[in-house]
Amino acid sequence: MSDVSAAPVAFGLKGSFPNPFNASATIIYSLAQAGWGHLTVHDITGRKIRTLVSTRHESGPHQGRWDGLDEHGKQVASGVFLARLQMETESHTLKLTFLR
Repeated sequence: MSDVSAAPVAFGLKGSFPNPFNASATIIYSLAQAGWGHLTVHDITGRKIRTLVSTRHESGPHQGRWDGLDEHGKQVASGVFLARLQMETESHTLKLTFLR
């Protein structure tokens, strides 16, 4: 009999909901090992809009929430944005659509 909790966790962005969104989106991600993780939002040109999470994480599932605001608390325009999960040696990207 195998222990489900011992199953390996894959690193990456698992999705966001709702998507598209107009109030806030929850971004689900998981880490295969403990370490520093950064979850950021970028515009389609790659310019960083906001840092959602920048902390040391334990391995396993996590989530961040984006409310459509930039680093200065200003509402961004409608469009496609990229959520980026960065660890020491890996990164993943996920598209988010914000509709005002």
